[in-house]
Amino acid sequence: GGLVVTDDMAMSPIYHHGLCDAVTEALNGGVDLLLMSFDGQQYYRAMDCAVTAWRGGKLSSVMLGASRARLANNKVKL
Repeated sequence: GGLVVTDDMAMSPIYHHGLCDAVTEALNGGVDLLLMSFDGQQYYRAMDCAVTAWRGGKLSSVMLGASRARLANNKVKL
C-alpha cells in the first residue's frame, strides 16, 4: 500500500540506458514517483518522455491506475 519511489533518475547509468526507456519502464513497473535531482532541465525531459510514451500507447493504463490509487491513499494531510 505504500508508495514506490525511484532513486535519482539523473544518475549516469540512466543516461547510458536512456532516460525515456528508464521513465517508461519505471512507470510500467509500478513506480509512483520519479526522483529528479540536481538538474531541473531533466524534469522536463522526463515529463516529455512520459507524455510521449503515453501518447504512443507505451504506458500501462492498469499500472498508472494502480499508481493513481496509491498516490490518492497516501496523501499527506496538513
